[in-house]
Amino acid sequence: MDIMTLHDKVTRTRARIEEGFALPVVVFCLVLMSVLGVAALTTSGDEHRASRAMRQGSAAFYAAEAGLNEVYATWDSSRQAAVDTMLAGDSLDLGWRTLANGHSYRALIHRWHNDGSQPMYELIAEGRGAGAGASQTTLSFMLTSASGPGEAYTLGECCEGAGVVRGTAVVDGSGTVVDGHDTVPAGWEDPGVCSDSLYDKPGITIKNTSLLTYDPNAILTGEPPVVEDPTINDQTFSQFGPDLTWDEIKAMADFTMGSHGSSLELVNQIHPSYNGDGTCDTSDPYNWGSNDPANACFDHFPIILIRGNFSIEASYGQAVFILDYYTSGGTNIGTEFDLDDDSNLNGIILGKGCVELKDRGA
Repeated sequence: MDIMTLHDKVTRTRARIEEGFALPVVVFCLVLMSVLGVAALTTSGDEHRASRAMRQGSAAFYAAEAGLNEVYATWDSSRQAAVDTMLAGDSLDLGWRTLANGHSYRALIHRWHNDGSQPMYELIAEGRGAGAGASQTTLSFMLTSASGPGEAYTLGECCEGAGVVRGTAVVDGSGTVVDGHDTVPAGWEDPGVCSDSLYDKPGITIKNTSLLTYDPNAILTGEPPVVEDPTINDQTFSQFGPDLTWDEIKAMADFTMGSHGSSLELVNQIHPSYNGDGTCDTSDPYNWGSNDPANACFDHFPIILIRGNFSIEASYGQAVFILDYYTSGGTNIGTEFDLDDDSNLNGIILGKGCVELKDRGA
């Protein structure tokens, strides 16, 4: 065997060895890449499922929260009457309701005890997202009543009363009506204008019922007619929610009216008014909106600050009235707010100091 033949054999042998070594390396690399690919796909799938679960969980949470708020805000006398009959351990199932976004909630009320002490209730809402695999979340509020069935439940807005008074309250005059039953004002019956979330409330909520007197011929009604709330204090009329104080509300007034002293400012020209292009003229101090949904001034609710003596002759008006005292010679003078027999006013009246609401004919 010559040297060239030996060299060729060695070369061919080394090539076969290299070829046999490369195949396992390639196979190993392919296996490794497959493992990495599967791991990446698994991780991506896990992240997708986790993200989906988080979205579904959030949807269920907000559905439950919406359910609590909706039941809380739409409490009415019929539901309160049903709660009044519950004994310890009883539950009132309000059923499932579907929200506009397709999510749903189920609400129920549970009574905890019936031992003669202050009743305790739990409002429970179970929220559920939409579609297959939707999550469910349960939230709850604890609820109480002031002293017994039918009195001052801390449910929604049922308990502030048509009138809320800290000091002395006098309901005088035959035929005077204070009514806490919720109704839709004339002209607002259109379902697209007024929601179905009506709720009744007490006629008067007062700090001390011994300070309330009323004419036997007056009508005082509500759910219930009178509630005593000893928690009413100056802050009740000085701080409104977390953001607004009494002075800040007064500063929001669009117009200031009223006559100081013994004179009386008489207003008998309350009517909607319009700009040249037909839009509502909100700069007119005697434009207090309209109860006609088709009217340009239907959404106009001016804020009127009244100081002193003020009398109204108006067939219709809608506004937020702020009745504030004024100072004369170092003395705080209250506000007198007179209404004509035919006046029809819709809105909120906030008063501080000595406030008198009366019929001009009385």
